[in-house]
Amino acid sequence: MRYSSFGIKRVIFGRLESGEDLLKSLITVAEKEGVQSGIISLIGALTRFRLGFFDMESGEYEVIEKEGLYELSSCVGNISWMDGKPIVHIHMVVSDEESIYGGHVLEGCIVGPTVEFSIIELDRTVYKKYFGDVKLNLLDL
Repeated sequence: MRYSSFGIKRVIFGRLESGEDLLKSLITVAEKEGVQSGIISLIGALTRFRLGFFDMESGEYEVIEKEGLYELSSCVGNISWMDGKPIVHIHMVVSDEESIYGGHVLEGCIVGPTVEFSIIELDRTVYKKYFGDVKLNLLDL
């Protein structure tokens, strides 16, 4: 186990609008606001989602994507930095009338009609680095 303790620098609240790409928009907020690390939480709805499931043997993500109206019931994760840019790492649970889906958020999740987010910015930078034994970029704590 590896961990570190941080203080809270500030909190950012926002709303994404219909048609925006969820992940790209959150990266833009992190860049514009200079968020060096943080905790992120979201609720809302999507008209399209793309979720990944990591296969440890291949080191690749298996992808599920669907279009329609999906309630974004829970979405949580973190913001860190790698190679000079912010990394938004979030997992979410979405549902429609019949099914529930969850996984690692990939580009291509489209907001509709809105998503509300909060970012708790931490007082120090957290970096990620590649760990070959698990074939993943992980927090370097």
